[in-house]
Amino acid sequence: DLLGKKFDWVIDNFENVTKVSALMVNEERIGVYQDAGEKNWWNMDQLPKNVETVPLIDALLSNEYKAFIIITDKLVSNKFMTDKTVVYRPKSLYVGIGLHWNTSKESIQQGILKVLEENKLSIKSIKAITSLDKGKHIVGLDEFCTENNLPLLLFSKTELNEIKVPNPSELVGKYEGTSSVSEASSLAGSKGILIVPKQKFPPDLTVAISRVNDQ
Repeated sequence: DLLGKKFDWVIDNFENVTKVSALMVNEERIGVYQDAGEKNWWNMDQLPKNVETVPLIDALLSNEYKAFIIITDKLVSNKFMTDKTVVYRPKSLYVGIGLHWNTSKESIQQGILKVLEENKLSIKSIKAITSLDKGKHIVGLDEFCTENNLPLLLFSKTELNEIKVPNPSELVGKYEGTSSVSEASSLAGSKGILIVPKQKFPPDLTVAISRVNDQ
């Protein structure tokens, strides 16, 4: 699992690794599709001749390929999930959270899982949780990050005010000193693009997701 060790990618289905590795060693044709994560893991001149990258995921269904490697932060359709498929989850998503002091760990978890499910994204691809630095710890947020082994990145209101977002809020600006927390913090963390705009979970939670730029 060199890719996992080099880039901190996670394999979704370890049970298939041995079989796919054997097919690769036996020089069977392997199709690779990637739409997220670091792109510098391969060099066209160095790839084994039996391993081919494809621009569209549906190309993997060709009878030419005896196995698939899929590198994505999206949920994968069952039609690709054979016993000869290995799915890598790159750490490409930054989940921004806007919340109150007393927002519970359970509310945060339910909100994040709902947004991931609705947008067909994998929780295993979360790189970090982001939010506003309020000057002291928010217990529910700390508990969620600790239990899920996720880093928490906090940004000052000054830093967040420098980020342009599609859905600023005057009310949030009045109370927090910055007009955006979830969208702005996810963008500040990822330095990429907003892929899920602010989703509201009244009365005390917003969730937004950004993806790092292709590397």
